[in-house]
Amino acid sequence: MAADDEARASEAPSGDDEGRRLSLLRVALAVASAVTLLYTEPLWRFHDLPPQFPPFALAPPAWLDLPMFFVAIAALGMLIVGGRAVPAAAFTFVGAMLLLLLGDQHRWHSEIQMFVLFAAGVGVVSLIPAHRGIVLALLRLYVVSTYAYSGLQKLNPSFVHEVAPWLTQPALSWGGLTPQTLGDPAWIAIGVSMALLEASLAILLTLPRTRTAGVILAVAMHAFVLLMIGPLGRHWNEVVWPWNAFMIVAVPVLFWRTPGHWLVPLRARPLAIAAAVAIALFPTGYALGLIDAYPAHNLYSGYPGVATTCVPRDAPIADEAWRSHIPSRMRTIDGRPWVCVDELGWYLEAVRIPPYLAPRVQAGLAVALCDDVHPPDVALLESPRAPLLRFARTAPRPPDIYRGCDAIRAHANAGWLRGSPR
Repeated sequence: MAADDEARASEAPSGDDEGRRLSLLRVALAVASAVTLLYTEPLWRFHDLPPQFPPFALAPPAWLDLPMFFVAIAALGMLIVGGRAVPAAAFTFVGAMLLLLLGDQHRWHSEIQMFVLFAAGVGVVSLIPAHRGIVLALLRLYVVSTYAYSGLQKLNPSFVHEVAPWLTQPALSWGGLTPQTLGDPAWIAIGVSMALLEASLAILLTLPRTRTAGVILAVAMHAFVLLMIGPLGRHWNEVVWPWNAFMIVAVPVLFWRTPGHWLVPLRARPLAIAAAVAIALFPTGYALGLIDAYPAHNLYSGYPGVATTCVPRDAPIADEAWRSHIPSRMRTIDGRPWVCVDELGWYLEAVRIPPYLAPRVQAGLAVALCDDVHPPDVALLESPRAPLLRFARTAPRPPDIYRGCDAIRAHANAGWLRGSPR
């Protein structure tokens, strides 16, 4: 036993080594956050179209957006420089981001949430070094929770038959294959394996004996994702490139040669235990309809349902901004031809980030259409979530349909968070 304790002590990072790790984490966090914010700069400014959706009726004034954006960028610059200003810079960034997040729910993406939480952790560690072990344990738990829920929620037919073939198509093409070449049985095996591999990272990074393997697999997974969606692959969703690069740095910093059980610093500390329970269980609220898809770590999972705003094909749309984002592709509703808003393309083009996946926000787009265009008829088509632990390809279930502006407006604002345009 004494020999084992001595071996573990020799593997533990020294104070200087841990300080260097935290400095590397701080700089990587600041750089990734700054690149993400600068790339999505239109997202952080007030704009009428595409619509913005504050979560509450009382929102920060629109004129505050741009100053807070510059404050956040300046704080990240101070984080990169380091020194005694780190705690102030970290908490200034967190404060500025919280105000910006109250201005539009489309800013609530997973990578933004992680950057804000990690910045808060960096601030606490810098301000109160005695809490370093607790904060690092909570950050590690957040990473582990992300892998666990993200992987498990991929165990659905949408990921297996749609997302996984789409994601791996560049690698297949390099081998002269197409997704159709493999067939459904192969994709079930591949998709389930991808989901379980990601979920298994939570276990590998938690258990001391498998932690090194977990770090290597996590880095390889993020590198593979970057390769598939980056310039050599699909060149898609550039906003998550910096986040994947950050994870390639953060996982080794947090877990490489970290001996023993990293949850130990939380023992006998009620507030730390409460925070750990919240981090571990909060994502389960998505299955209960209590929280949104992105806070529950739905990352390329294919699990969340989506909603589409449609109008009759012959409806007069005088507003050019709306008309240009309602393609001519038709779908039939009640035996009539309708056309639908290209929400994904619109937000990617205008603010360089996909729309936020929440029914109230997607319903809010229809509310904005009603307010701006006053169409004679409008429909919100809300498709259900993909079924978990079923992998056979089946016909899509019919969507729930909300007809008319009044019904859609009531649906958008039925919960404690709102879906009304800013």
